[in-house]
Order: sequence, then C-alpha cells, then structure tokens
Amino acid sequence: YRPLFSNNFTGTDRIEIMQNVKHVIGIRAGWMYVVKGTGRNAVLIKISNDGKDKLIICTQFKRHIKITDSYIYYLDSDNSLRVVRSDGKDNTLISSNISADSVIVDNDYIYYLREEKVDEDETQSSLYRMDLEGHNVRKLVFNVSSFKNYDENTLIIKKRDRGYFEITIPTNRKG
Repeated sequence: YRPLFSNNFTGTDRIEIMQNVKHVIGIRAGWMYVVKGTGRNAVLIKISNDGKDKLIICTQFKRHIKITDSYIYYLDSDNSLRVVRSDGKDNTLISSNISADSVIVDNDYIYYLREEKVDEDETQSSLYRMDLEGHNVRKLVFNVSSFKNYDENTLIIKKRDRGYFEITIPTNRKG
C-alpha cells in the first residue's frame, strides 16, 4: 500500500497524495520526485505537494544521480546514464555500461566508471569525464575499481592494481 501523505506542521489536514510509492528521491522547486514500481517497471513521477498535478518523467528508472531545477540525471534499468528535462521531455542517453554506484555530477562535469572489454574474457573499468550536456568525453584513468570525491576539487581513485591516485581538478574547470 505504501501511501504518501502530506500534512501541516501541527499534524492536521492530512491528505493522501499517492499510493504504492517506493520512495521520494527529492524535492525541488516545489515539486516532489517519487518512484513507483521496481526494475523495468520503475517510474519516476513529478508530483505537486497537494497531489493534484502529476507528470511521468521517465520509465525504467533505477537510481537518480542529480536533480536540478531544469534536469534530472539518472541511471536506467540497463545501467545507462541518462538526462531528462524536468518536464519529462528530451530524455537523452549520455553513456551506457555505467557502473551503477560510480557516478558523480558536480557543477561542470559528470564523472563515471564505465565497463569496457579488454579481450574476449576480460573487462575493466575506466574513469571518464564529460560536460553536463554529454559532450567532450575524456577517459581519465584505466583499470579503476572505485573513486569518490575527497572535496570539491579532488577525486580519490583506487586502481585494481592496489594503487591510489589523487586527481586535483583545476580551478578553471571549463575545458
């Protein structure tokens, strides 16, 4: 059943907005973004606080990466990185074969791990960077097992050969 309710701060005026909500992933510019369903049937829905206005943003939703006032970056059920406008239009594939838990979106770039074939039997992950529109793709490091933000200017990268590297992002972050 898993209903979503709204009410005021005193707990009165409780209103059921929607049933069968898996979870709320964010609130932005007066709208709630909720997920209904699982797997290939998962749907991301934008809903007003009173529940009167609803809009399906995308289907086959797996995990959100970043929500802005204008765009939503997310992974679909095929582990493809996608961006869609907040009105549900212009759903665009950015990259496929993404490691599901390895995506960072900052103010200027998207960083992600992508699985690549080395030969018939072996695959490796590489760290990529691209701008927010999905252009200017650059491979930064090969044979990466994980990475994370250390601070706003630094990524910490763990290589499969047990090496640790630090990449400092230049202060002029365009280009």
